[in-house]
Amino acid sequence: MAISVEYVVKETTNNLWRNWMVSLAAVVTVALSLSFVGVALLFRQEVDNATARWQSGVTLAIFMNSSVTSLSNPQAKAVEDQLANMSQVSRATFCGQNCAYREYRGMFRGDPTMESAITNPSQLPVSFRIKLKHAAQAGSVGSVFTNQPGVQAIEYAKGEVEQLLKISSFLQVASLVAASALLVSSVVLILNSIRLAIFARRKEVEVMKLVGATNWFIRVPFMAEGLIQGLVGALIGCGLTSFFVSEFRKLIAQNNIKLLQPMTASAGEEVVVYILLLIFGSLVGAGGSAIALRRFLDV
Repeated sequence: MAISVEYVVKETTNNLWRNWMVSLAAVVTVALSLSFVGVALLFRQEVDNATARWQSGVTLAIFMNSSVTSLSNPQAKAVEDQLANMSQVSRATFCGQNCAYREYRGMFRGDPTMESAITNPSQLPVSFRIKLKHAAQAGSVGSVFTNQPGVQAIEYAKGEVEQLLKISSFLQVASLVAASALLVSSVVLILNSIRLAIFARRKEVEVMKLVGATNWFIRVPFMAEGLIQGLVGALIGCGLTSFFVSEFRKLIAQNNIKLLQPMTASAGEEVVVYILLLIFGSLVGAGGSAIALRRFLDV
C-alpha cells in the first residue's frame, strides 16, 4: 500500500482526537520528564559557569622586600618577566607603594589604631597581583617564586581555594550524575507511556495487518502521532524548565545567597538546552512509537 501525506495527516489527527486522554497522558509524561532533564542540564551549565568565575577570581600576591620600591628595580623586573612568560597567569598587575597605601587606608578606614600604624606609603611593600586561569594552579605558581631574590612573601587564600575546588568539583559531578539519571528515567517513562497508548489500540493494528496493510503503512501514522506528542510535551517541558529556573534565581536573589549568585546561564546556553529538549522529545516520541509497535506487527 502506498502512503500519502494526506492519509498520514488525516489518520494522525483522527487517532489523536479519538484517543485524546491517552495522548494527553503521554504529553504530560514527556513534559514533566523533560522539564526535570532541562533543569538538570541548565543547572550543570550554571555550575560550570560559576566554577569558571570562581576560579578566575582567585588572586595570588607576590610581596617584594623593603629594598624593592619600584618596578624599575632589577629584582622586580625579573619577577615581571617571569610572570609574562607563564601560561598559567591570566593577568599580572604591579601594585606600588602608593597603590598599597590606598588599599590599606580603604581597608582600615574608621579604625584609628590601624590608620595611625601606617602613615606613609614608604612603610608598605610593593607587590604583584596575579589572576590565574585556574585556581588549582595557585600553589604551583607561588612555589616558582619561593626563595627568589627580592621576594618577601607569597600569599593566597590556600584554605579557601582548596574548599572552593572541592565544592565546585562536587557540584559538577553531582549535576552530571543528576542530568544523566533524569535523562535515562525520562526515556523509560516516555517509552512506557507510548507503549501503553499503542497497547490500548493493538486490535486496530491487528485488523490493519490482516487486511494487507504493510508494516510501514501502519507504522508511519503512529510515528507521526508519537512525534507530535513528543514535540508538544517538549514545548511544555521547555516552559516548565524556564519557570523553575526563573523561580530558583529569584530565590537566590531574595535571600542574597552569595555562593550561588555566580550560577547563571546565558540566553544562548538556555536556547541550546531548549532546542535539545525539543529534538529529544520528538525523537523519543517517534522512535518510541516505532519500537512499541514492533511486537504488534508480527500477526
